Amino acid sequence: DMIEETQKSRGYFTEDKLDKIFNNQTFIDYRYDMEFYPRFWIPLMCLYSACRQNEICQLEVDNIKTIEGIPCMVITDTGYKQKLKNKQSKRVVPIHSKLIQLGLLELVKKVKKSSSYRKKWIAKDSQKPKHTPNGKLYYPDHNPNGLFFTLTYTEHNGFADKITKWFNPLLVKLGIKEIKNNIDGAIETLVFHCFRHSTSSNLSSKEVSDTWIDKICGWKVKGTRGRYIHSDGIAAKKMIEKITYPSFEKNVLPKLIPKPEKEKDFFNFKE
Repeated sequence: DMIEETQKSRGYFTEDKLDKIFNNQTFIDYRYDMEFYPRFWIPLMCLYSACRQNEICQLEVDNIKTIEGIPCMVITDTGYKQKLKNKQSKRVVPIHSKLIQLGLLELVKKVKKSSSYRKKWIAKDSQKPKHTPNGKLYYPDHNPNGLFFTLTYTEHNGFADKITKWFNPLLVKLGIKEIKNNIDGAIETLVFHCFRHSTSSNLSSKEVSDTWIDKICGWKVKGTRGRYIHSDGIAAKKMIEKITYPSFEKNVLPKLIPKPEKEKDFFNFKE
């Protein structure tokens, strides 16, 4: 067993795996679910940004900004229980055009406008005691300013806890949790973090420099002080747009485009 374990490594999501994850009605319907809409957005946002899972889960509505005319995600630790892996993680990541096409900026506007609903939803959910796996009682801890305010905070997983506990069993259910590498026969384990591997590999295959990949991913950039700074905005946007998944974008993405008749009722509140 020890030998088998050491032979396992983290894989990445090939386009056929993306098809299995995203090309089904259950996933599509999460977009309009008032509690589970994070399940729709967070994997897609990670796929088109190379951000860490918790960096996306903990975003606040005010972390989505337009800088130099470019819609961006501000990855920071200044908000409610936000935390970063290291100082290089604090950065600004331009939003990919595919996420804009999917309606991310409209989602931000809707969540921003729904402040009284958010407070009521959180107040109600926070009164429901939950139990940890070892039986300890706790009350859900939400961020009222969170873009994904239905997520809850835990010390171990930050705001990514609910997504992790949903996504790993999903991979098992889809039969893609463990896959054999075609080259050397090693067993590769797929987890949510593999979106990050997939995206950084995608950028590398487009001959994006290691320096730019380090900046986008929030890794230490050797020999520079730089994270994406404002003067790099247009160049950073060009690099982000190099993230492409041709088969996925041809066959699956069109099915994820918002439907106006459903969109008008989602987060549509009079404050």
